[in-house]
Amino acid sequence: QNALITVRLDTCTAARLSRSGQCLSKPRLMDDEQRKRLSSVCEKWEKRTRPHAMALDPRQPRPHSDRRQYTRALKKPLIKKFCVDGVTSSGVKDILKVNPRKYNSWVARNLPVTYHVWNMDTQFPPIDLRRNTLQSQRVRKAIEQCAQVASAGGGCHDYQSALREQEKRAVSIVYGMSSAVSKTLLRVANWTLFWLLARLFNGVYVDRGHIMMLREANKGQIPIIFLPGHKSHMDYVLMSFVLANIGITVPHIASGDNLSLWGIGWLIKHLGGFFIKRKLDTTAGKDVLYRKCLHEYMVELLTTGQNIEFFMEGSRSRSGKPGMPKAGLLSVLVDSVKEGTVQDIMIVPVSIAYDKLMEKNFVPHELMGGSKTPETFLSGLKGAWALLTYKAGSARVDFAEPFSLQEFISNGRISKQSLLVLSQMSGNGSISPSANDQERKLVSALSHHIMYQVTQCSVPMATNMVAFLLMTEYREGVALPDLISSYEWLEEKITTKGRAVGFSGEPAEAVCYALNLLSELVEVSLCTRTNGVTVETKWITPCLALPTVFRLHYYFNQVSPLFALDSVIACSMQRVIGTFAESGDEGEVQRPISIPKDKLITEGVELCRLLVREFFFAPPCVDLCTVVDEAIDSFIVADILKVKQVGPSQASRYGDDEDTDRATWLEVSHDSAHLEHLEFLQLVLDPFLEAYFLTATSLLERRERRDNCDETQLGSDIQEEAVMKWRKGLLRNEVSCSMDIIRNAVKTFRDMDILSLDQTDGHLHLSNPDLLLQVAESLAEYRP
Repeated sequence: QNALITVRLDTCTAARLSRSGQCLSKPRLMDDEQRKRLSSVCEKWEKRTRPHAMALDPRQPRPHSDRRQYTRALKKPLIKKFCVDGVTSSGVKDILKVNPRKYNSWVARNLPVTYHVWNMDTQFPPIDLRRNTLQSQRVRKAIEQCAQVASAGGGCHDYQSALREQEKRAVSIVYGMSSAVSKTLLRVANWTLFWLLARLFNGVYVDRGHIMMLREANKGQIPIIFLPGHKSHMDYVLMSFVLANIGITVPHIASGDNLSLWGIGWLIKHLGGFFIKRKLDTTAGKDVLYRKCLHEYMVELLTTGQNIEFFMEGSRSRSGKPGMPKAGLLSVLVDSVKEGTVQDIMIVPVSIAYDKLMEKNFVPHELMGGSKTPETFLSGLKGAWALLTYKAGSARVDFAEPFSLQEFISNGRISKQSLLVLSQMSGNGSISPSANDQERKLVSALSHHIMYQVTQCSVPMATNMVAFLLMTEYREGVALPDLISSYEWLEEKITTKGRAVGFSGEPAEAVCYALNLLSELVEVSLCTRTNGVTVETKWITPCLALPTVFRLHYYFNQVSPLFALDSVIACSMQRVIGTFAESGDEGEVQRPISIPKDKLITEGVELCRLLVREFFFAPPCVDLCTVVDEAIDSFIVADILKVKQVGPSQASRYGDDEDTDRATWLEVSHDSAHLEHLEFLQLVLDPFLEAYFLTATSLLERRERRDNCDETQLGSDIQEEAVMKWRKGLLRNEVSCSMDIIRNAVKTFRDMDILSLDQTDGHLHLSNPDLLLQVAESLAEYRP
């Protein structure tokens, strides 16, 4: 299996250059053979672009014109009442509820929140970290180095003047960056948040087992690093609030300097936040002094045993699923452990889930190509005021099992497949410039391992599950009873995978609760169903128009990673089965169908590598072949595939490979329920496959027109073409117009050396059209 995959991987890496800035030769036009292949693959793709939704039964009448909103009948969410102490049947605790029965004093029984907050334990060092940072050898050496460069650069200052100027700049950097924690303000903020969050959320839930796990990890003197997935500005607040109220030392939080606003910045710093630049370097080069000050300040926090929290993605997720990590701050932790500055560090990946999207406007705006709106003091006040009347449902914070950074460095193993992927991928953040290639791979592997754990500990909420069903099975609408039945099926599938769900009520209550929160994204009308008796019921139709659909897809992406690997297997089966059809024949393949397992593994690994920027399929220590093999075994357990031996005549369809006859063959079930499930799984990845195909064909057409531009303009042009095709009805999925997926596709093609950057003009050039044509042809074959 590894040998088969290595052949395909070598195709992507054989011509790899060091990206040293060489001027590339101008691309040549496509020849007749390439034009013919491109035309053929586009024709195949358009032929397979058909609606994939469960439409109305033709025997039933269409829905009435009555457009009464279903949510108007729901005065409040239909959710099960929780116990007094905040524990549900699933063993989670509502942090917003303080049990007065565990206290004895009159004040505690009558003012439980006030008493609880007053007795909150806060541990912060009494020493001045800023002075220690400025006096450290690392920072002093950086000051002298920058002074030497400034004085030797032909400026008007001599070395001593330049030294004093760099010292002043270092003081400005450290004092502007560092936090100044106030224990009194922490207690006041915590007391206030009990009132504010109770207005915003129905509850803030944490698993009791996770609380016990964190308390055990907090007993030692080892600092804990909390690394949440970033979805909202509310993440900062929830993390500190939850940790403070379960007895864990409140962490120092790395915040972007875009939040260093008048008033708001002062509050953040006194609550434990420290500000860092969103871009550590300038156009003039690397800012050595700033890097060293940041590095030393974090080391000072670690040596005093303080917990730290930062978001590895750098910015909020626009898609709803974990994004690619930036490993700059993570490299500081690795250096601290390897240098022996701190004995060890405990790493805790964290997932935060919301019933309702907190900042709903930025998602469709930016996914349609709009620029990021900078935060201002006025926008901060408006956002805070809006939260007073916003109903966000519930929130849930889940913690992965803490692991030792020292053990990861000593015993961590990176598989060959992951090592190849990590070495190809660019843009892993500002890793220390002094790091060698091995250290960079180690930090990159650690960052991907953490994001994989974030994905694994995430819990889908009721709104995520309803949106997932509406975006796959029921794109054209569904009757409420059928949606409830499908929700129950989906909940069973998720729990079978060993994952929890974020709602403890009955399926009917969960669906009604979710529809209430998704009222802006679904249309509810009346319809009648005839099954012997005419019954009037509700008909739920998702809003799939651009750009509103991006908000619905945001909810969808909390569930999609759970089924991503299964969808890879289903799409790979589609491609392998296609080899049995006659050339140019898209008709039905004669059943039963048998396919070789090694071919299926090869196709699955290839598709995983193509979508490596969309999903974290496996931790770096596990080979993709193993993960795909285990996923195929789950299909065998479910009787979708059956192990079978076939004769040489059928095996000969795959060529003259003498090992094919001895390989394991799998028979595809022809049971209608199994086939419907495979089709459902294929729909999970369909928006991503369509976006990647659009990007590939657009790049090939641009090459023919000799149209080159920078990466930003390229993404905008491809999205504009995608939106035009959507308006003409040539796309199956509106989400394939997402700027986030298009940018990931462009970056993936750069990683594969299909696109190359010309440093002379900053334009991207198509350097390997043959490989891109192969990718486009593969994408067309993966699609049902």
